[in-house]
Amino acid sequence: ERPLMPMVTGVITSPPDAPSISRCVLDAGPVAGGQSITIEGSDLEGCTVDIGGAAATSVVIAGNGKSLTCLTPARTAGAKTVTVTNAKGSDALASGFTYTAVPTISSLTANTSASPGGGDACTIAGTNFQAGCHVVWDGVVIGTKRNSAIELVVIVPNHAAGAVNVKVVCPDAQESANATYTYT
Repeated sequence: ERPLMPMVTGVITSPPDAPSISRCVLDAGPVAGGQSITIEGSDLEGCTVDIGGAAATSVVIAGNGKSLTCLTPARTAGAKTVTVTNAKGSDALASGFTYTAVPTISSLTANTSASPGGGDACTIAGTNFQAGCHVVWDGVVIGTKRNSAIELVVIVPNHAAGAVNVKVVCPDAQESANATYTYT
């Protein structure tokens, strides 16, 4: 006679398939890392995330396994491959996230005198000026024309004689150190 086998009840679930990435919703951010991004795809349950050879942190998977959020690690500037991995495999998105460098200001050059009346064009030379950057002039955001990644042009606002701080702020919230503009 055979012994009775215990009866097992419950729901049997299989592990997810190998993951697939369709896109990164926010695909650019600062070299310092810490940018929250969302990765969309399928079978993302149990995934780890690697960006440019470094592990992302604070990975949170959506209940349906179709998206996850994570914080980017610090990396050097440039496009990086985003890889998601689970027990069944991995998928990679080449150039899935681009790290952007901090903007710098090397010079402020007024086209005419630096008069307190303002109204003069001023060329800001530097590096890493992203599309959508704006200039903060003495604490106030002013209209900015981006000629290139190394040149911006602004119209100097009216101000009393003296020195003011000027900085460039990019869409990814990175900002240059203050430069000084002196009204004469």
